Amino acid sequence: MGKVTAAGLPDYLSGILIGAEIGAATQTEVPPDPITLIGDDALCRRYEIALHLRGLACVRAPDGTTTRGQWLLAMAAGLVGTAR
Repeated sequence: MGKVTAAGLPDYLSGILIGAEIGAATQTEVPPDPITLIGDDALCRRYEIALHLRGLACVRAPDGTTTRGQWLLAMAAGLVGTAR
């Protein structure tokens, strides 16, 4: 609406989505303690800040968790063979 610069829009929209996701999740059920974050460092940092502001604990999954999970899903779907 003309209040955020074009350069600031990705961060602004990311904040809206993270806030909506955390807000919706905490209204319907009690989240696990701590919440495990998986993904890009910058995105995980945003979630850490938002969860902290909501009073929720979180930990980061080990490096490579996203790639490993994607590989396991691809194997389960028959898209790739087993690793050797």
